Amino acid sequence: MTTANNRYGILSLWGGWTMSVGLIALLFLSTLWVTKPWLPFVAIGLQLVIYARIRSRLEIKATTCYMMPFVSSQVLFWSAMVMFAINFMVSRGYIHHFSSNINPKNPYITVLVVAPVEIAVALWALYSKNPPFCINCRRTHGEPVERGFLGLLFAQESKFQLKMFLVLATVLTVVSWGYYFLFYININLNTPDRFFYVWVPILYSLATIIYMGMRYAAIYTYYHHNRDLNPVFDEAISRVRFLIISGDKILLAPTENALLSVPVSKLDTPVALSLPRRDFIPVNEAEDLFFNYTSLKAATMRFMYKVTANSTISNVFHFIATLDDRDSIAGTPIEGGEWFTIHEIQKLMEARQLDSRFSAEVVRLHDVVMAWKTYDKTGRRRYKIANYVPSFRLRDINSWDVDFNDPLWLNIKACNQDTRLWKLRRFWRRYIDGLR
Repeated sequence: MTTANNRYGILSLWGGWTMSVGLIALLFLSTLWVTKPWLPFVAIGLQLVIYARIRSRLEIKATTCYMMPFVSSQVLFWSAMVMFAINFMVSRGYIHHFSSNINPKNPYITVLVVAPVEIAVALWALYSKNPPFCINCRRTHGEPVERGFLGLLFAQESKFQLKMFLVLATVLTVVSWGYYFLFYININLNTPDRFFYVWVPILYSLATIIYMGMRYAAIYTYYHHNRDLNPVFDEAISRVRFLIISGDKILLAPTENALLSVPVSKLDTPVALSLPRRDFIPVNEAEDLFFNYTSLKAATMRFMYKVTANSTISNVFHFIATLDDRDSIAGTPIEGGEWFTIHEIQKLMEARQLDSRFSAEVVRLHDVVMAWKTYDKTGRRRYKIANYVPSFRLRDINSWDVDFNDPLWLNIKACNQDTRLWKLRRFWRRYIDGLR
């Protein structure tokens, strides 16, 4: 099951690229038959095809990365908006205020619009700190390191595909606009014009699809022959992580984790265990696991949330262990740890000195609590004060009556009454993106 799932995940990267680039190429091809006033509607229709595909994959919890489909859907949407704007200005005669060299029968050339939009969207996705789709994916499925081999591969390949997409868009922009300024006569599209503006983008897109197919076939071949050399490739286990809190401080210790044979030293929780895979770990068993490892009896043990990696392979259980006395760690296996306040942890996070799994735990803890304290389950403010910010104190953690495992609060954190156009955004997230 593990091998088949990973094979599907690897090859789905090629499928995502093929759909993303192929549908944009289909838009170029449609210019041979569709007139310019109707072409924006074709772009919107292709965007809806991508959204339908994403929704269907999300509903069956398919193991794949949706970054490229998301990016291509944005390209199609914004390209359609530019086309609508040009068509409107031409119909009203406004376009002549910008240029006198406009042919009303052929007001724009599709690739001249789409290729620059591709560059803009690719740069935004590549250099944005937190692209929206990645945020939703991580909230639902956890950090890449929590999802094993495929999580790490998706994180790596999404960046590679975005760079490849940027190169594709840049080449198309340079070639098409270069031909426009050097050779194009704005009367009609002759045979050379159609070659450069229709067939060159299509053939170039087809070449990248073939290249990506070869790339992911090679990656799968490497995985198939080396999956036994690194345990992160195929792990059918359950990991149990404990966030250790006392008062307003959290315990951290230097740890080294080998991921894909790359050792990384960061500050992390000192108690993280691996067990044979299971679907459920009760709190009393978590207490026993914590005691057996640390010789400490937690004053309070609380389940936080669970992450299932790669749909069915491995999973991670996150618990919160509260200690009454910080000095009680002396003489135990975790006595080398150091206590940090939440503000100190924030600075360590900004300096990239924390393990990404621990960072994800703290961010989730903070986001869920702040959303729960500020808004109700519909996203409306609990208090009639716009942008009200409640207090966040770790020592109150066991009095918070909130389910950290419920993704509803993470979605409310991103879309609530204090966000712009929040009702429209809520409708879009619920019925288009498939989020609660």
